Amino acid sequence: MFEHIFKSDLPTSYMQLDTTLKSYHNLIVLLLKSTHPYAAAYSIFLNIWKSISVQLAELFATKLSMPAQFLCSIQLCTAVYWQSVNALNAMEAHILPPPDFAELLSSVRIQSWIPPLLPGAPLASAYSGTPTVAPNTAPSLGPAPAAAPPPAPAPAPATAARTNMINPSPIPEVQAAMTGHNVLDSYSAQEWSQGSKSD
Repeated sequence: MFEHIFKSDLPTSYMQLDTTLKSYHNLIVLLLKSTHPYAAAYSIFLNIWKSISVQLAELFATKLSMPAQFLCSIQLCTAVYWQSVNALNAMEAHILPPPDFAELLSSVRIQSWIPPLLPGAPLASAYSGTPTVAPNTAPSLGPAPAAAPPPAPAPAPATAARTNMINPSPIPEVQAAMTGHNVLDSYSAQEWSQGSKSD
Protein backbone atom coordinates (compact mmCIF):
# COMPACT_ATOMS: atom_id res chain seq x y z
CA MET A 1 0.00 0.00 0.00
CA PHE A 2 3.01 2.28 0.08
CA GLU A 3 5.41 1.05 -2.63
CA HIS A 4 3.99 3.54 -5.16
CA ILE A 5 4.81 6.47 -2.84
CA PHE A 6 8.39 5.84 -1.77
CA LYS A 7 11.37 4.32 -3.43
CA SER A 8 11.99 2.51 -0.17
CA ASP A 9 9.78 -0.49 0.57
CA LEU A 10 9.22 0.47 4.21
CA PRO A 11 9.22 3.83 6.00
CA THR A 12 12.24 4.68 8.11
CA SER A 13 10.98 7.86 9.82
CA TYR A 14 7.84 9.27 11.37
CA MET A 15 7.28 11.63 8.44
CA GLN A 16 7.32 8.79 5.92
CA LEU A 17 4.97 6.76 8.10
CA ASP A 18 2.62 9.72 8.53
CA THR A 19 2.44 10.30 4.78
CA THR A 20 1.85 6.61 4.12
CA LEU A 21 -0.99 6.30 6.63
CA LYS A 22 -2.75 9.43 5.29
CA SER A 23 -2.37 8.24 1.69
CA TYR A 24 -3.87 4.90 2.66
CA HIS A 25 -6.83 6.72 4.19
CA ASN A 26 -7.44 8.46 0.86
CA LEU A 27 -7.46 5.04 -0.82
CA ILE A 28 -10.00 3.72 1.68
CA VAL A 29 -12.31 6.67 1.04
CA LEU A 30 -12.24 5.92 -2.69
CA LEU A 31 -12.92 2.19 -2.32
CA LEU A 32 -15.29 2.07 0.64
CA LYS A 33 -18.15 4.14 1.92
CA SER A 34 -17.46 6.34 4.91
CA THR A 35 -20.02 4.32 6.87
CA HIS A 36 -18.19 1.06 6.29
CA PRO A 37 -16.98 -0.36 9.64
CA TYR A 38 -13.40 -0.64 8.44
CA ALA A 39 -13.35 2.92 7.03
CA ALA A 40 -14.93 4.33 10.20
CA ALA A 41 -12.41 2.56 12.46
CA TYR A 42 -9.47 3.80 10.41
CA SER A 43 -10.81 7.38 10.42
CA ILE A 44 -11.03 7.34 14.22
CA PHE A 45 -7.48 6.06 14.40
CA LEU A 46 -6.16 8.71 12.01
CA ASN A 47 -7.84 11.53 13.93
CA ILE A 48 -6.10 10.40 17.13
CA TRP A 49 -2.85 10.05 15.18
CA LYS A 50 -3.03 13.67 14.03
CA SER A 51 -3.86 14.98 17.50
CA ILE A 52 -0.70 13.57 19.10
CA SER A 53 1.69 13.95 16.18
CA VAL A 54 4.36 15.70 18.25
CA GLN A 55 4.50 12.92 20.82
CA LEU A 56 4.51 10.26 18.10
CA ALA A 57 7.34 11.96 16.23
CA GLU A 58 9.52 11.76 19.33
CA LEU A 59 8.44 8.20 20.05
CA PHE A 60 9.09 6.83 16.57
CA ALA A 61 12.49 8.51 16.46
CA THR A 62 13.81 6.27 19.23
CA LYS A 63 14.22 3.25 16.95
CA LEU A 64 14.94 3.08 13.24
CA SER A 65 12.76 0.03 12.58
CA MET A 66 9.75 1.25 14.61
CA PRO A 67 7.92 3.08 11.75
CA ALA A 68 8.16 0.02 9.51
CA GLN A 69 7.06 -2.32 12.30
CA PHE A 70 4.04 -0.18 13.17
CA LEU A 71 3.02 -0.12 9.52
CA CYS A 72 3.32 -3.91 9.48
CA SER A 73 0.96 -4.03 12.47
CA ILE A 74 -1.62 -2.02 10.49
CA GLN A 75 -1.21 -4.38 7.55
CA LEU A 76 -1.58 -7.48 9.72
CA CYS A 77 -4.79 -6.18 11.31
CA THR A 78 -6.13 -5.32 7.87
CA ALA A 79 -5.23 -8.70 6.36
CA VAL A 80 -6.84 -10.67 9.21
CA TYR A 81 -10.00 -8.58 8.97
CA TRP A 82 -10.51 -9.04 5.23
CA GLN A 83 -9.71 -12.74 5.41
CA SER A 84 -12.44 -13.08 8.03
CA VAL A 85 -14.85 -11.10 5.85
CA ASN A 86 -14.20 -13.36 2.87
CA ALA A 87 -15.03 -16.43 4.96
CA LEU A 88 -18.46 -15.05 6.00
CA ASN A 89 -21.68 -14.30 4.16
CA ALA A 90 -22.90 -10.75 3.56
CA MET A 91 -24.98 -10.54 6.73
CA GLU A 92 -22.26 -11.91 9.01
CA ALA A 93 -19.55 -9.78 7.37
CA HIS A 94 -21.58 -6.63 8.00
CA ILE A 95 -21.61 -7.19 11.77
CA LEU A 96 -17.99 -8.32 12.00
CA PRO A 97 -16.14 -5.81 14.23
CA PRO A 98 -13.36 -3.94 12.40
CA PRO A 99 -9.76 -3.77 13.61
CA ASP A 100 -9.24 -1.56 16.65
CA PHE A 101 -6.52 0.70 15.24
CA ALA A 102 -7.02 3.20 18.07
CA GLU A 103 -6.20 0.50 20.62
CA LEU A 104 -3.09 -0.39 18.61
CA LEU A 105 -1.93 3.22 18.79
CA SER A 106 -2.68 3.32 22.51
CA SER A 107 -0.52 0.23 23.10
CA VAL A 108 2.38 2.06 21.43
CA ARG A 109 1.98 5.03 23.73
CA ILE A 110 1.89 2.97 26.93
CA GLN A 111 4.73 0.76 25.65
CA SER A 112 2.75 -2.49 25.70
CA TRP A 113 2.88 -2.87 21.93
CA ILE A 114 4.62 -6.00 20.60
CA PRO A 115 6.38 -5.11 17.33
CA PRO A 116 5.88 -7.70 14.57
CA LEU A 117 8.81 -9.26 12.76
CA LEU A 118 9.83 -7.54 9.57
CA PRO A 119 9.50 -9.77 6.48
CA GLY A 120 12.84 -11.26 5.52
CA ALA A 121 16.14 -11.37 7.40
CA PRO A 122 18.03 -9.00 5.01
CA LEU A 123 15.23 -6.41 5.26
CA ALA A 124 15.14 -6.59 9.05
CA SER A 125 18.92 -6.22 9.12
CA ALA A 126 18.76 -3.10 6.95
CA TYR A 127 16.30 -1.37 9.30
CA SER A 128 17.94 -2.45 12.53
CA GLY A 129 21.36 -1.17 11.48
CA THR A 130 23.11 -4.40 12.43
CA PRO A 131 23.92 -7.33 10.16
CA THR A 132 21.71 -10.31 10.62
CA VAL A 133 23.64 -13.50 11.12
CA ALA A 134 21.78 -16.77 10.86
CA PRO A 135 22.06 -18.78 14.05
CA ASN A 136 24.47 -21.66 13.84
CA THR A 137 22.31 -24.75 14.18
CA ALA A 138 25.06 -27.19 13.23
CA PRO A 139 26.20 -29.43 16.05
CA SER A 140 29.44 -28.35 17.65
CA LEU A 141 32.44 -30.40 16.65
CA GLY A 142 34.05 -31.43 19.90
CA PRO A 143 37.09 -33.66 20.31
CA ALA A 144 36.73 -37.06 18.79
CA PRO A 145 35.87 -39.75 21.32
CA ALA A 146 38.77 -41.88 22.43
CA ALA A 147 39.09 -45.20 20.69
CA ALA A 148 37.94 -48.19 22.66
CA PRO A 149 40.83 -50.22 24.08
CA PRO A 150 41.48 -53.50 22.27
CA PRO A 151 39.93 -56.54 23.89
CA ALA A 152 42.12 -58.48 26.30
CA PRO A 153 43.64 -61.63 24.76
CA ALA A 154 41.88 -64.82 25.58
CA PRO A 155 43.67 -66.91 28.19
CA ALA A 156 45.67 -69.77 26.76
CA PRO A 157 44.03 -73.17 27.22
CA ALA A 158 45.38 -75.02 30.17
CA THR A 159 47.68 -77.84 29.11
CA ALA A 160 47.47 -81.07 30.89
CA ALA A 161 50.56 -81.85 32.91
CA ARG A 162 52.57 -84.60 31.38
CA THR A 163 53.18 -87.56 33.65
CA ASN A 164 56.06 -89.91 33.01
CA MET A 165 54.66 -93.37 33.21
CA ILE A 166 57.09 -95.91 34.60
CA ASN A 167 56.40 -99.53 33.81
CA PRO A 168 57.00 -101.56 36.95
CA SER A 169 57.79 -104.67 34.90
CA PRO A 170 59.66 -103.58 31.77
CA ILE A 171 59.95 -105.90 28.79
CA PRO A 172 63.59 -106.75 28.13
CA GLU A 173 63.34 -106.32 24.37
CA VAL A 174 61.72 -102.88 24.67
CA GLN A 175 64.15 -101.78 27.34
CA ALA A 176 67.06 -102.91 25.19
CA ALA A 177 65.74 -101.01 22.22
CA MET A 178 65.29 -97.88 24.34
CA THR A 179 68.91 -98.10 25.52
CA GLY A 180 70.34 -98.68 22.05
CA HIS A 181 71.10 -102.40 22.33
CA ASN A 182 70.18 -104.97 19.81
CA VAL A 183 67.18 -107.05 20.65
CA LEU A 184 69.12 -110.16 19.68
CA ASP A 185 71.65 -109.47 22.43
CA SER A 186 69.01 -110.32 25.01
CA TYR A 187 68.67 -113.84 23.71
CA SER A 188 71.22 -116.54 24.44
CA ALA A 189 72.75 -118.51 21.65
CA GLN A 190 70.88 -121.54 22.78
CA GLU A 191 67.53 -119.74 22.62
CA TRP A 192 68.34 -118.47 19.17
CA SER A 193 69.24 -121.89 17.92
CA GLN A 194 66.07 -123.37 19.41
CA GLY A 195 64.04 -120.75 17.75
CA SER A 196 65.68 -121.48 14.40
CA LYS A 197 64.93 -125.17 14.72
CA SER A 198 61.33 -124.58 15.50
CA ASP A 199 61.00 -122.55 12.31
